[in-house]
Amino acid sequence: MLLSIGVHAEAPQRVLSVNLCTDQILLALAAPEQIVAVSTLADDPLLSNYVEQAKRYPQVGKDAEQIAGFMPDLILATNYTDPVLSNWLRRFDYPIKAYTLPDTLVAVDDYIVDVAARLGREKSGEKLAEQYNQRLTLIEAVLPPVSVVVIAANLYVAGKGTFPDQILSRMGAVNAAASTLTSGWGYISLEQLLHWQPDYIILQRDSANGASRAEQVLNHRVMRTALSRSQFIDVPAKQWICAGPELMDAAETIKQQIMYYEGQ
Repeated sequence: MLLSIGVHAEAPQRVLSVNLCTDQILLALAAPEQIVAVSTLADDPLLSNYVEQAKRYPQVGKDAEQIAGFMPDLILATNYTDPVLSNWLRRFDYPIKAYTLPDTLVAVDDYIVDVAARLGREKSGEKLAEQYNQRLTLIEAVLPPVSVVVIAANLYVAGKGTFPDQILSRMGAVNAAASTLTSGWGYISLEQLLHWQPDYIILQRDSANGASRAEQVLNHRVMRTALSRSQFIDVPAKQWICAGPELMDAAETIKQQIMYYEGQ
């Protein structure tokens, strides 16, 4: 359970986020007038689910003096935030909260509620957490035990314990990579993928139309021919690169596509 914040604490009025993942949860929960700035990735349509909302606000990078200039009364960061920046902000007593982001589907609701409480937006947090949990329940055992591999650019594959793995397992599908990649993401060879011959290959897209050189292997004619029995499904990277309610958007995309191919 994350830290519980007293409901009588004064809500912050100048909130700033320095990380894409805290941008997302901040834009989902805060009143628009509470936000003073977001990170430089917040309006990237390939990575952000809140592009239009993010465009309303200035952006900040790793410049501590720029951040200080906004006179924030709450700075949201994560365990991935540059430690030099985090330490500088703490040294000068800026109110930074660096979240260790949830790494399981069942921990996301507590994270939502905690951020909402810090923003003085408890009711919004409870509502969003409830919606998330309802959607999580609806994907339980909805698919047959088909084999699936989730691939990003450069044959970077989701292994055991990743969000894609947890989503597939909850839905009843089998992550073919989990027995080889026993923890986290990892690189594989094309030969390994051909050996698995999964029923479905989920392509995590993080460039426009898969146009980056790193993603071109995913569309290579030889690979598509060698894996002709596999169905290919595209899932935008932005739907599951951060721990948040958007994870259920990825789950819904996968569910709909596989059920279509399976004739359900």
